[in-house]
Amino acid sequence: MFFNLVKQFIFNSRLIVGILSVGASLFVLYSVWILKQKDKYKKYFKNITWALIVLYLLLIISIIIGQYYSFIPGLRKWDYVLHYTWFHGVGFHTIAIGVGMILFGLTAFINKLGHYRFFYEEEYWLMALGGLIIGFPDVIIFLGVLLLLAVLAQIVLLIKKINARISLIYFWPIAVLVAYFLGGIISKITGVYNLRL
Repeated sequence: MFFNLVKQFIFNSRLIVGILSVGASLFVLYSVWILKQKDKYKKYFKNITWALIVLYLLLIISIIIGQYYSFIPGLRKWDYVLHYTWFHGVGFHTIAIGVGMILFGLTAFINKLGHYRFFYEEEYWLMALGGLIIGFPDVIIFLGVLLLLAVLAQIVLLIKKINARISLIYFWPIAVLVAYFLGGIISKITGVYNLRL
């Protein structure tokens, strides 16, 4: 009974993670581009990020417990179970949490060094959310697309002689969706795929 509940949770949580990932991107796209109310909805980015972290942690725990009880008693050794589960789902989610935390910290640190000129506060959470959704190494594609779009937008502003900075929030949904749906193809073409752990 317990093992069936764990299996069902693992199956459903992967579906929920996928829906939450694409849904978060579409939510940002809708709130920023269509409603044009970035300030009203930016508080939700932090909540979505924390919800995804909690879901990933529950998924990691359920995969480990589910695999432990699915092995025959002779193979129920924690070192073997942890090693096996690392390469069958746990590793990706653990690294995704780490990448999200690193992107959050790096964005905040760079912003502090620049006297809070480079990023808005919601962009910290969007960077973390992007790292969580995409994972490693496709997060490199996410960052590349995000920075490419930002640079192109700044070039357009310079050509039009407009002195302004565009928030990354406008490019984040596009970068996430490109990396989420085309990341596998792009990573094989660019060689980023070889960085997989």
